Amino acid sequence: MDEKAVFKMVNSLLEATDYPLEIKNVNDLTDFLNDENNKRFEQYAEIGRLYDHLVSKPEIDRSREV
Repeated sequence: MDEKAVFKMVNSLLEATDYPLEIKNVNDLTDFLNDENNKRFEQYAEIGRLYDHLVSKPEIDRSREV
């Protein structure tokens, strides 16, 4: 899932809440997750998982086919 898809999914999850802002970048997402008040949203954990996916770097297969 690319960055644009993650933000689209996060904003889709937030539509069911009273969160007033659109998440447009990693900084917005980080701010959302760091705000203790946002933990009240049932979508918080799922948004956190999406963030983790976004910032994780996939393992690089360095093996060479022989």
